[in-house]
Amino acid sequence: MLVKTDTFMRIFVNSRYNLVKQETRMSTFSAIIIEDLPLVQEQMRRVIMGTKLFHVEKKCYTSVETAIKALKNRPVKVDFVFLDVELDGMLGTEGVSKLRPYVRFIILCSDYRKKYADEAHDIYPDAFFKKPLFQEDILELVRDLQKRETWRPKDPISILVRRPHDKRIEEEKDDDKEHAGHPVRELTRVALEDIVRVKRKVREEKREGNEIDFYGLDPTGHYYLLGSMRTSLKAFYRDYERLNIFLFVTSSVMYHKDYVKDISLSAVKLKNGVKVDVNRSRRSYIEKFIASEKSP
Repeated sequence: MLVKTDTFMRIFVNSRYNLVKQETRMSTFSAIIIEDLPLVQEQMRRVIMGTKLFHVEKKCYTSVETAIKALKNRPVKVDFVFLDVELDGMLGTEGVSKLRPYVRFIILCSDYRKKYADEAHDIYPDAFFKKPLFQEDILELVRDLQKRETWRPKDPISILVRRPHDKRIEEEKDDDKEHAGHPVRELTRVALEDIVRVKRKVREEKREGNEIDFYGLDPTGHYYLLGSMRTSLKAFYRDYERLNIFLFVTSSVMYHKDYVKDISLSAVKLKNGVKVDVNRSRRSYIEKFIASEKSP
């Protein structure tokens, strides 16, 4: 069915930090597009990315068969697939059951919604959109899916990050010269509660944009790299500031509050015994955190 439109969306998630209402600007979900027309591919990508909720893979698949071939090698499921119905070879309606083992949510898209609506009910996609896509419909879709049992609302809050460089995969070699044999960083999902340190990446060569690294702790208490994200440290902090779980200590690093033993406006002491001085420019963040912890 075509879901109702709305002008905004709030993410409802349940974790050990209780039920959280937040408007998110981070790329929260992974998505692929299966569509054989380049102009339609670009329109779909632009609209989906415009919601600020999705990381849409640059490569668009032109058939169900090629998508399945690539997805079989993935260690984790893709969150969403936006699937055209009118494809050469296997129709999108035929591909729903084939894609289900590799994708959490399947969204059928067609210019002819009435023609395929009855058939879509029989094959159980998660939603059916009429082209062209609109951001309001996608936002409402996410809100609607979160109310369903398949959303697993008890999962901890998590984010999509790129795996460390030593875990690279090769893109499927195909006829697309732009992507053939191109090495890509694989996406994985990391729970916020598993992140103990977020650090701005230091590059030897200057490049456009920002990148931050996420670290967990191994059984011996040492940091290990969970993954990275193309964003600034300040932008990441602002997106999750309402959760009040990260301490913005310096301009280049923040820590999860559960990893901090003692805190003052001038320094924080970590559970591993290390003392980190608080930058003057970050003392207002620490002051706000202390005040929020004291409030009932």
